[in-house]
Amino acid sequence: MRILLVEDDEVIAESLMALLRKQGYSVDWVGSCKDGDLKVFEESYDCVVLDRGLPDGDGITLIPTVREHIPDASILVLTARNRSEDVITGLDSGADDYLGKPFLPRELLARVRSLLRRGSRRGNPSRVTVGEIAVDTSTQTVTKAGRVIDVSPREYALLEYLLMHRGEAQDRQSLLEHVWGEAADMFSNTVDVHIRYLRKKLDSPGQESLIKTIKGKGYRI
Repeated sequence: MRILLVEDDEVIAESLMALLRKQGYSVDWVGSCKDGDLKVFEESYDCVVLDRGLPDGDGITLIPTVREHIPDASILVLTARNRSEDVITGLDSGADDYLGKPFLPRELLARVRSLLRRGSRRGNPSRVTVGEIAVDTSTQTVTKAGRVIDVSPREYALLEYLLMHRGEAQDRQSLLEHVWGEAADMFSNTVDVHIRYLRKKLDSPGQESLIKTIKGKGYRI
């Protein structure tokens, strides 16, 4: 899943990116309303985490742009402005959730998981099954015929993204952007390597692979 972080404090931003990336999320970071607006206009995200006290304005002014260009994205306001009236203003502006600073890292992760899990706008269920393979997005657990499969956070993110776009071929660039983020090397074979890892863990000998290679287009479940 791909997250846009809009936060002007570099120390906080670096800490949040490390926390989220450790969980397998792809994270892009900008530090102003202007840059956030540009990112939302040009890119696609599953979740936007934004601060209110940005150098060039209130972060909640970005919400209409998010809703217009990426209506499926969830929005979490993360800010030191956490009085009741501030929370009400943020939620009434269209945010899905509001978390005040300081916060516990595990609470932030729980809220992000909850927002991504809802998927109500896309109709994504919390449990997806394809043959013997089942993915529980609420616990980020992958099972095969009821047996838990050990996958890395990046492997899970890649599998989940393909499942959320089941039936659609995804090219390498799209997979790199949504699973690894904008810093990914577009000329590397990272995607192919991780697809190979997943196939080894998920496929059964003599059976067709769960993840199909679409010549000239990429991969598809």
